[in-house]
Amino acid sequence: MGISLRPEVVARMLLRVRKATSGGVLLIPMLLVVLALGLLLLGARVATRRIEFTVGDRAAARMLVNFHALEQNSSEHYRWSQATSQFFLYGYDGRPAALDLRLTSPRPGSVGTAILAVQTPTGVLVRLPIAASWRDYQLVVPTTTTGETALQLLTTTFRPGGADTRDVGVALMNGSAWPVDANDWFPDPQRALFLGTLPLLVWLLLWRAGAGTWWSLGAGGLAVGAVAWAALQPFDAGYILPTTGWPWWPLVPLLVLAVQPALVRGLRVAMAWVSRVLPFAPWLGAAVAMSALLWLRLGLHVAVGLGLLLVGSFMVVSSFAGDRAESAFKHAVPEPGYPVRRIEAACLIGLVVLAGVLRFYHLDTQPLGLWRDEARHGLLALQIWRDPTFRPIYVVEGADLPALLFYLIAPVVGIFGPHLWSVRLVSALAGALAPLALWWATRPLIGIRPALYAAALLAWTSWSLSLSRWAFPVTLDQLFVLLAFGCMWRALAPVQLTEHPSALRQSFVATKWWPVLGMSLAALCAGLATYTYHTGRLAPALLAILTVLRLGWSRANWWRALPALAVALLVGLLVVFPLVRFILSDYGGYTRRTDQVAVVNAGAEDSHAPLILLMRNMERYLLMWHVRGELNGRHHAPGVPMLDPFAGLLLLIGLGAAMLQRRRVALLLLVWLVLGLVPGLLSTGAPHAMRSFGALAPACALVGLGLAAFYQRVECGSNQRLIRLLPYAVGLGSLLFNGWLYFGDMAHNPAVYDEFDVDTTAMARVAMAASSSPDAALRGVQVFLPVAAGNDEVTRFLLSGSSVGWVDGSQLSRAAGGEALVLLPAGSSPSRQQAALRALGPQARPVANLPCYPNGEGPLFRAYALGDAAARLLATALPPRIAPVCMP
Repeated sequence: MGISLRPEVVARMLLRVRKATSGGVLLIPMLLVVLALGLLLLGARVATRRIEFTVGDRAAARMLVNFHALEQNSSEHYRWSQATSQFFLYGYDGRPAALDLRLTSPRPGSVGTAILAVQTPTGVLVRLPIAASWRDYQLVVPTTTTGETALQLLTTTFRPGGADTRDVGVALMNGSAWPVDANDWFPDPQRALFLGTLPLLVWLLLWRAGAGTWWSLGAGGLAVGAVAWAALQPFDAGYILPTTGWPWWPLVPLLVLAVQPALVRGLRVAMAWVSRVLPFAPWLGAAVAMSALLWLRLGLHVAVGLGLLLVGSFMVVSSFAGDRAESAFKHAVPEPGYPVRRIEAACLIGLVVLAGVLRFYHLDTQPLGLWRDEARHGLLALQIWRDPTFRPIYVVEGADLPALLFYLIAPVVGIFGPHLWSVRLVSALAGALAPLALWWATRPLIGIRPALYAAALLAWTSWSLSLSRWAFPVTLDQLFVLLAFGCMWRALAPVQLTEHPSALRQSFVATKWWPVLGMSLAALCAGLATYTYHTGRLAPALLAILTVLRLGWSRANWWRALPALAVALLVGLLVVFPLVRFILSDYGGYTRRTDQVAVVNAGAEDSHAPLILLMRNMERYLLMWHVRGELNGRHHAPGVPMLDPFAGLLLLIGLGAAMLQRRRVALLLLVWLVLGLVPGLLSTGAPHAMRSFGALAPACALVGLGLAAFYQRVECGSNQRLIRLLPYAVGLGSLLFNGWLYFGDMAHNPAVYDEFDVDTTAMARVAMAASSSPDAALRGVQVFLPVAAGNDEVTRFLLSGSSVGWVDGSQLSRAAGGEALVLLPAGSSPSRQQAALRALGPQARPVANLPCYPNGEGPLFRAYALGDAAARLLATALPPRIAPVCMP
């Protein structure tokens, strides 16, 4: 008699079990855990734990970090180590491992024998003298039960000579590793618990999220399969899925998911109590949170500061739980198609003007110098302008970027000439228009006031200012994505006519062509975003995901939008076709930069597993809003949180308010924000302001929601006249803080301006002034720069078309004449300075009053003048507004 396993029979069996176990809460998790542990034991018993590798295979790529590139001779492949290299072991989980490495280090006779020190976190394990011929070296190493086993390989280095200027240590050809005790196959308890609970976590997460029984059970079954694979492939599993976060993972997620209903009820009770008992909860919570932000800014204990910040934010959000607060907050949601009134239009115009002023003000002097990438972009733009045969789609050498920015810069630098302001103008203009685009994108989603507040923050936030005021295409990416989102959201909205729109707009929105046109424009903008910065590659995927969230699960919505979606797909394919054709012809060039900065190539000394590196990046990006931001001074104030204290607090309030009362909006903004962080999460240098720039717009939207919700909550209280000033006071405080940070602190911070080629730019300014001065006497001054500067991109760009001479020791490229000026780097040796004086002749003299760095730390360069006009040229080219004078 057979047993039927048809789906309906299995469903009836599960139903009976559910009734027998008070809802079936026990059977499924018990089944998943038992099955996972059984497969884990079975797989561990039959798995092969011996690893053999050669330096060119996949296993070696996972084990070797900070080694030089693969080399080969007539019969061998090998890789040289650096002074400090790393060797990672996976899959042994606390068991001692035997290691066999085939090494050599042939060195010149003047260089001593190579000594390889193998070091663990507890100290040096062994020191090995490495022979000049290939030999096998065996050692036993301890491994860790959690995380990764990282062995530091420390070597005395040498340079091979000739054209090879590398510092190399020992050469590695191949190797193998195996457990010392082959009979010790039983899984480590921590590893077993980590893997054995994985199916339970997956099932419980989906079940708590409201997924169907079969979806949850199917996902749990897939997780069981992953556990079986991990047991059979311990090396690969140790690299891809290491035991990390112990003991907090998996114990804390399991506990939270297990008690989730009680936890939610407890939070609701706590929020209701705060709302009922503390009438001043919004103000008290805001005060606590602002104190916490001040605590964090002072560099005090991070955990305490974050705890106080969350407590204060919770108090504020709890005050929204009342009926009055809920109804007030919902007033912020606009009706679909609500027309733009004059006051709203006036605010938008004012914000765009303010954003433009903040981005164009002293654009040629802050940042004070060009960065080499800016100069390269300017040179490419000049080549496009001057050479009709040069029409690139993607520039690999010298830029590693799509070419759209260069085409937009080309007419500016071609007409107005190569200047700092001309090469930066397009990026600044895109940044100035971004607040308008953000309002366009978020107004129908979050409301009129929140959208205006969000646009205001984007107009003056230091994050946007920093990236708008230098020649990089990241602001173009942001602009196109926002335009695409706004077009998509409106195109897919149900036709809902308002009471007082214009007749033209009423008839146009009501037609069937509006969705097609709107989605076509959205696809056009998303396609153009792929031609901007590397983050723009995600723009089509971002638009697609947000479109899915917009249409939801309604089949009617999808059928109605189908023609528009089809046309949008066609438009998008046409727009990206040239780029796709380039990718097919040079895929390696297109992915070169992203491969270089991929998180798996981080070169960290203590971690190499992608999951651990990804979790480390997640932590840094979570902290960048309030604790510690980007460290590169070219992108932002080093180490300063990416949001000012006002915006940082409102970000949490807005997120809490949206999750409490507008969950669909919260979901969409959170998805948008996370997708904006994806390029940064998957790359090195976290937190990286440019690679995570896509997260700024949804963060501003949440800030706008937070300010609108807070204002709606407190406006019904006393002192209404004073409360009406709240948004303006918060906005003014945020504006002043960001303005001071960028134009005050960053302008005089060596960690910022030292990231640019300030000295080279300053010397080029002097040469440019001599060529373009309206004063005939100054035009007659011969300016000589170091011959090495002729190969510098900054000099080549700024002096394109300018007449300049070169000095090499005491030799000038042309006669000095009666008026001449020689410029040398500030750190030039005394002999080099004397040679410059001899080159100009006996009448030459050093210039005493030299332009110096913004903080007065020293001169930008050394100058030697022949004639009075030459000395006067310095003061004209670099007035105190640009660089203060260093007094002798």
